[in-house]
Amino acid sequence: MKVDHEVMTIFMTWNEVMEKINNGRKTLFIPVGSTEQHGSHLPLYTDSLLATHISTSLAKRMNGLVGPLVSLGYSPYHLHFPGTVSLSSQTLKSILLDYISSAVNHGFERIIIIPAHGGNFKAVNEAINESGFSNVESYPDFERFSEIINQPALKRGIPRELVGAHGGIGETSLMLYLEPDLVRLDKLTKGYVGNVEKARELMRKQGIHTVSDVGIIGDPTLSSSEMGKEAFELLITELYSYFNKTINKL
Repeated sequence: MKVDHEVMTIFMTWNEVMEKINNGRKTLFIPVGSTEQHGSHLPLYTDSLLATHISTSLAKRMNGLVGPLVSLGYSPYHLHFPGTVSLSSQTLKSILLDYISSAVNHGFERIIIIPAHGGNFKAVNEAINESGFSNVESYPDFERFSEIINQPALKRGIPRELVGAHGGIGETSLMLYLEPDLVRLDKLTKGYVGNVEKARELMRKQGIHTVSDVGIIGDPTLSSSEMGKEAFELLITELYSYFNKTINKL
């Protein structure tokens, strides 16, 4: 699934951005991802790619634009694996506050932040609360976000232990649908299979390498593009509905 460059400001000149704002495209989506390990089969940019796909899909539906991706996030529990880059939560929040200020200054009347990495939700929510602007919002519930991603697999009767979490069936299926050429099919391997909540708790305390030496929770070998397509469409429907409701609160 190709990302639509037509709504992405990084491919525009400043004149074109101004023209689009003046012509009514006054909602800016800010994708916030990460650069962190997702096992041997998914790229470090997995969360960043997902945030970009979600943002562009919503921008097309909601007559908005997509700002530059924030590609680094709060990822300390993945630092055992080379290539992972982590910001402190405070640094991420500071970046977002400056980003929001810039967007407001340029005339955007609604700013929607799209985090696609669980570790970023707290900093995003705090930045919104501290920004002082009433026109900035996000989807605040990571648990619900994650639940939607895993829903197609669970619906098919795949046990929760196999569905997993990080680098598991949900994320791998999304990537098989959105960016299939970036999935290393020959590297697909089972990660930790067991109590997912206990695994996530241990990951946050001691790092994911103490849970799985391959950096995966779940069994991504069971993933499919079909489940990824279904998960992505469910996500877009959920977020579109959510932001259509919140516009009345701005």
